[in-house]
Amino acid sequence: MSDTDTLHIIKQFITDYTTKAQYNIDTPLYKGNLPIGNNTYSIVGVFFENSPHALADSIIESTDTDIVLLLNLQQKVVLLRKSKTCGIDLGKLAKQLSIGGGKPDVAGCLLNDKIINLTKLLQPC
Repeated sequence: MSDTDTLHIIKQFITDYTTKAQYNIDTPLYKGNLPIGNNTYSIVGVFFENSPHALADSIIESTDTDIVLLLNLQQKVVLLRKSKTCGIDLGKLAKQLSIGGGKPDVAGCLLNDKIINLTKLLQPC
C-alpha cells in the first residue's frame, strides 16, 4: 500500500470521527507517560482493526488518560484521540511524529520507527 493510499485511509478515519457507537474493549491496552515540552501526558496504546473512534471513546471514558494511540499494523496507520481535558493539538503532534496531520482533537499519521519507539514506553495495563 502506498503512502498516498494510507493517508487516504487516515483522512477517512478522521472524517468518521463524529460517528458514535458502543464498543466493548476486548483487546489489550498499554499505558505510559509521554513527555512533550514542559508537560507529561498519560497515553494508552491499543491495536485496532475497525471502529477506532468507538474504541477510543470507550478507553477515554474508562481510563484516566490524556491521549489514545490507536495502531493498525495491517494498514500501517496510527490514529490519535484525546480526552476533553487534554490541551495538546493532536494535528501538530501527528505531523511531528510522522507523515500525517488532522485536527486538534483527532489526527492520524503513517506508522514509522519513531512511533514504534514511542510504543516501547508503554506497559500492559
